[in-house]
Amino acid sequence: MKQLESLNLENTSVEDLYPLQGLRQLQKLNISGTKVRNLKPLAGLNNLHELVINNTRISSLKYIISLSRLTLLRCDHTLLREKKVEKFKEKHPKTKVIFY
Repeated sequence: MKQLESLNLENTSVEDLYPLQGLRQLQKLNISGTKVRNLKPLAGLNNLHELVINNTRISSLKYIISLSRLTLLRCDHTLLREKKVEKFKEKHPKTKVIFY
């Protein structure tokens, strides 16, 4: 499982991402519609290119700010405030961020 490159957990009962910490090859992750509140376990997933967190209780992007390979972040219908999303965009000008 450590070689897993794509994982779709959309609309599942997942609440905790800590089991994903060791998935260093993960490039795409969709956690839309889950009960996840914290992105801290994703902090070391440096190969992550696409992250979809729509319809979650995520309120901070601080743990993924260092993910320099991120090319897409979908974060609509979350608890994120526009100010935090704008800060993320400043650090990642090449990342397509979809937020409303």
